[in-house]
Amino acid sequence: MKYVDPSGHAEMSTGSGGFDINSLRWDTSITANWTINEMKQQWHANPKKRDYWAAEAEKLRNQMRRSGIANDNIMQSSDDMLSKELVLLISRKNSPVLHGIEEIANASWDYAGHGAPGLTYFTAASNLVKNTGNASKNIANLRSWAKTNGWERKYTEGGVEMWGVNNNGVFSWRLKLKQEASTREGLKAGSNQSRFDARLDDKGTYINPFTGEIGGRNVGTHIPLGK
Repeated sequence: MKYVDPSGHAEMSTGSGGFDINSLRWDTSITANWTINEMKQQWHANPKKRDYWAAEAEKLRNQMRRSGIANDNIMQSSDDMLSKELVLLISRKNSPVLHGIEEIANASWDYAGHGAPGLTYFTAASNLVKNTGNASKNIANLRSWAKTNGWERKYTEGGVEMWGVNNNGVFSWRLKLKQEASTREGLKAGSNQSRFDARLDDKGTYINPFTGEIGGRNVGTHIPLGK
């Protein structure tokens, strides 16, 4: 078997003049595919850890398959890697929120083995969820967002729906859907409504998927689901 996982056969760089994102075989709207591309970058950058990144890339592909994503839509080991520069150009073109933020090209974190799979700042912010104002529709949109990120669903003992990553049997949540408003006394403002929390890692990096804003707990907690 040819050993190309997950480097791909070649690197697509900014030197590929007239690059058309629609020319890519895999589904660019699926966030987890961009994470696989970052794993390819890590494979190139760390020759001594190529077996590790190859295994992590395939682990993420398997998670995507289990979540219902068709194999034809998943970035495979034989697909060419996109350079950081090209990914940054694509993110700028597709997300005005990120225009001019050069440093995010190196802002990847939270890979498998560190609570993964994770997202980069530019991927997370450019993959926005439509806020319809309707709770049922927003829940459906957020579930789709979680699936495209390759996350798995789990429920707390209290019945709260969670989506997150499973690393060696340890579950770490990334999305919590709290559909029932809480009426208990002493709760913080925002708890008495249908709401959700969203984060990118377990280190305090939260996101509002409606706006793409990234920050602390105040950004990604008690976000209204709608009416």
